[in-house]
Amino acid sequence: MGTFESLATGSPAFVVGPGQRVASWNAAMVELTGIAACDAVGQPCHEVMGEVGDLNARRCRRDCVVLRQVRAGWSARSTPLLLTRNGTRRPAELLTISAPGDPGGVLHLVAPTGPEVEDDPCVIDSSITPRQRDVLTLLAVGRSVSSIADDLVLSQSTVRNHVRGILVAFGVHSMLQAVVEGRTRGLVA
Repeated sequence: MGTFESLATGSPAFVVGPGQRVASWNAAMVELTGIAACDAVGQPCHEVMGEVGDLNARRCRRDCVVLRQVRAGWSARSTPLLLTRNGTRRPAELLTISAPGDPGGVLHLVAPTGPEVEDDPCVIDSSITPRQRDVLTLLAVGRSVSSIADDLVLSQSTVRNHVRGILVAFGVHSMLQAVVEGRTRGLVA
């Protein structure tokens, strides 16, 4: 894992090694997540990222498909992620690639894709379900129905049903209007 330290990147990044454990966690990840490197290194990556990722989306989990695919030689993979920290939310992309010079190591680069938005504890919008919020978050970053289905491991018809539920709940007629309404309600950044 020593090659990671030699990577010159100001971007938040971490390496996952054998046993899906965090092997390296750079200073930019500390700044982005608030999790110290000493608390992250050696821990299962899905547990560390579960502390800051949107748990409803279940992108970071023990049976990580992305890790398996990258280790099997598939090309780099980008996955949307909703970072949560101290009552704020921030959309991000998680780019996963094989770690240079480290067989079996996987490098994750995290790129915030939107502003950090504060949650208002006085305003709880229960008009949509947590899964519909996941779908809305992905719509807001420009994902297609088929891409959302792949990311959330759902069928396209299930995603369309969630979209339909969002449209009804918001009283709008298009996915674009749903995203605008979601931003107005503070549900997506």
